[in-house]
Parts: sequence; structure tokens; C-alpha cells
Amino acid sequence: MNGTGGDDGEPASGPVGYLSRVGEALINPRASARRMVLAQPTWNEAIMMVVAGYAIAAALLQAIQIGAPELLATPSTQPASDANGEPARTPGLLEKHGLELILALFQFWIVSSLAWFVGVQAGGKATRRQIMGVVGWHTLATAPLAPVLSVAMAVTVQQHASIFAPLILIATGVYVLYIFAAFIAQAHGFKSIPQVMFATFGVSIAVALFFTILASILGAA
Repeated sequence: MNGTGGDDGEPASGPVGYLSRVGEALINPRASARRMVLAQPTWNEAIMMVVAGYAIAAALLQAIQIGAPELLATPSTQPASDANGEPARTPGLLEKHGLELILALFQFWIVSSLAWFVGVQAGGKATRRQIMGVVGWHTLATAPLAPVLSVAMAVTVQQHASIFAPLILIATGVYVLYIFAAFIAQAHGFKSIPQVMFATFGVSIAVALFFTILASILGAA
């Protein structure tokens, strides 16, 4: 993956370069995806983008938790008790983030595999490596939006929640999906972003339903 910075018009490296690229991804996702496809990040680089995206989102959420914990307070965050009435065990910080990171990497593998396979079946031209690159970049580029989704979701389930919270939640979720669809459409060479959004939404429902049924079967076993 080529470095950035210099006199060729590329954004500078470091935090300034990252913010510049995030701005491009949010405003002109096709151009951002085109840049990533040309860069051809390796498998390891794609994984590192996922790890970095998770770290940024987790750090921002932790800052909110420290500075304004009421924004993330939900009924499920209240202390729970076990069968004996004792306080239930809560995972430590490292354990919590370790499990969440493993889940994020597993999700990256599932999403990138499906985006490549389904896209190719529909006539897409992207290689699996190119799809891994844009999916990894999507995780990193949209990391600053993760706290918005988390806060909006938490506020939505709170008592006397403002009507703006669910609207923000829906709008942000749709926008994140739009950016993802634009990335996949650009990588595969598809012209219609709405069609890719619809296909992504349908596949997501199918995958969620599959894992729900699987969890029910395993739970009943």
C-alpha cells in the first residue's frame, strides 16, 4: 500500500491525513473507494484498518463514558445480580475490548467475503483483495460515526427520550450503509449505489436470520 504525502496532491500522513481521507469518504465515497482500490492494501493492512477503526471508536466511546456517562446509560447498564443475589461478574476492560475486537474481525471476514462473492455473482469485477481493502477502509473511515450511533441508540431507549434520537440513529445508520454501498459499487464497477444498498440490506437480514436460527438450535441442543 503506497504511502501518502508529498507533492502529488495526496493527503498528508498521520492524524491530518486520516481526517482528510475520512472527509473524502464521507463526502465523496466513490473517490475514496477508488483511491483504496488503486492502493491495493494487503490482507494484513486491511486487518490493521479494522483494528485501528475499532480502537478509534472505542476510545471515543470511552471519552464519552467518562465525560458524559448519562448519554450512554440504558436499563441494561444497571448492575445485575446472579441467582444467589450477588452482583454479577462483569468482564474487565481488556477482556471486554478483546472479545469485541475478535467479533469485529469476524464480522469483517463475513462482510468482505459476502460482498465479494455476491458482487461477483452479480457481475462485479473486484478481486477479493480489493473488497477486503474497501471493507477495511470503511471500518476505519466510519469509526468517528460509531459513537453517534451508540449515543443515539442509548438515548432512544431511555425514558422520556427525545424524538430526535431515533431520527439521528436512523439517519446515521442509513448514511453508513450508503458509504458502504458506494465503496462496494466502486470496487465492483456497479453504477447504481441504491441497488447495492438494497442488496446489502437484504443479505444482512438473511445473515442475521441465519445466525438467529443457529443460536436457537444450539441453545435448544
